[in-house]
Amino acid sequence: MNKPPVVALLYPLLLAVLSGSAPAQTRPREVPVYRCGPDGRQLQDSPCADKASAPAQAIRFDQPASAQQQAAREQAKAIERQADKMERERLQAEALQRKQQMGAGHIDGLASPATEPASGPHAKQPTKKPLKTPKVLPQRNKAAPAQGAASAPR
Repeated sequence: MNKPPVVALLYPLLLAVLSGSAPAQTRPREVPVYRCGPDGRQLQDSPCADKASAPAQAIRFDQPASAQQQAAREQAKAIERQADKMERERLQAEALQRKQQMGAGHIDGLASPATEPASGPHAKQPTKKPLKTPKVLPQRNKAAPAQGAASAPR
């Protein structure tokens, strides 16, 4: 005769006991609310001044337990710490990437002469180009228009 394992028999019993003894996470609450204003769209917790005889309506909602509120606050703080850590890591990675890419600034993708090694037999020495002289445009002789004659568009 095969006996079923004891764990298989105790597992459903354990689940039933634990599910029934777990405390409720929320408490149902009910609050009276008065509808005020011309269309009843303004909600107040005290009777309306213009409609003193209007009955209160009950609004039901679940109030989270203090332990649940505390757990939510702790989770929010943990998420905030993780987001701050990820932002710092991202900023460090971006700074490192900018530092690595500083040499390549030309359109052809070649490094500038300042970033190339300046030692060795084949190293190019930077040469200074002579300054260009500005071009001088010839002066035009502008004849003065005749006195009293109107100038026509040309």
